[in-house]
Amino acid sequence: MQPLERGGDESRLMQAARADPDQFAPIFERYVGPLYRYCAVRLWSREQAEDATSQTFVKALAALDSYRGGSVPAWLFAIARTTVIDIQRRRQRELTEYAPSVPVEIAPSPEAALMAAEDARWLHAALTTLTADQQEVLTLRLAGLNAVEIAAATGRTPGAVRALQFRAVAELKRRHAMSDGGGGGV
Repeated sequence: MQPLERGGDESRLMQAARADPDQFAPIFERYVGPLYRYCAVRLWSREQAEDATSQTFVKALAALDSYRGGSVPAWLFAIARTTVIDIQRRRQRELTEYAPSVPVEIAPSPEAALMAAEDARWLHAALTTLTADQQEVLTLRLAGLNAVEIAAATGRTPGAVRALQFRAVAELKRRHAMSDGGGGGV
């Protein structure tokens, strides 16, 4: 995955969007893909990821006046994180209220090839073995954010983010080595 593009024009784009919400389109175009991927990894449902991505941008548009500078992706991913948590809580409530024995559907994207789908299933299974904090840090990292931006999005320090990421990656490497029959690592 390539890192998100960042440049000096982010501040200019946000100023233009605050003055005229119709000017929010370049920000949307730049971050819709990474935000969707983050939501998809966290929710494991294409429909819910699409809803979460849409809700994130609706909330961002409504909150343009609350943006006080800093990293645009960190601000957007903080909104996405809250949106995903709300959806997960609502989904959990619905599952326990209406169908406690119905498993959550895990649907790979239609573009995924067989190997990519297998890798996605392994990653999902491996992520579920991590702590919630480790899962969150890794999914934000996979979405393209750096440690400082993840820290801003989650309310942690960059050092805490790096420590969580290190422990999570070490655990995933250990699990991968075990799944390879105890052979080599990642």
